[in-house]
Amino acid sequence: MANPDFEATWLPRIGPDATTKLRLWRRAAVWFRPLATVLAAGAGASFAGGGPIADVVGWMCTVGAAACCVVYIRAQRRTAAAIRAWFAVTDMRLLPLMDPERFDRWRQANGYRTPEERTADGQFNSGDSQLSREPIPVGSQSSGWPDESGIARWRRKRAEKVGSHTSSDSHRDR
Repeated sequence: MANPDFEATWLPRIGPDATTKLRLWRRAAVWFRPLATVLAAGAGASFAGGGPIADVVGWMCTVGAAACCVVYIRAQRRTAAAIRAWFAVTDMRLLPLMDPERFDRWRQANGYRTPEERTADGQFNSGDSQLSREPIPVGSQSSGWPDESGIARWRRKRAEKVGSHTSSDSHRDR
């Protein structure tokens, strides 16, 4: 069952997707950090004990501890990605400890604004899915699509670059 205080605290700050990811990250932190510590200690004790069975147990503990670390880090990265998407930024400084007051100070210090704040200020962001997705008329030549000129320019530069390298890199074909 969802904690209503958790939802009320984090939903307006980081959005629904990031709130879900934060809940999973906290679960991973509760279970996997202590489990990884115990498994690492078990691996050390098993390797110190010697013998083939102790080595197998040691390797199993090592793999388990590594898996716990991977699960924890992936949950942390997914949470950070969801928060980046909510604030519509591509480069974000390290997240603070997820305490509401500390998070609010961090957000204000870095100038991150929620979609509601950006909309109130009149800023339009392509990350705001409800605002930016306009239907494209059927049969139209999408000339107004914002990335069309950038893609065409990239393709032209790439073709020029590939063409210039083929003559100078002919020694690779031999």
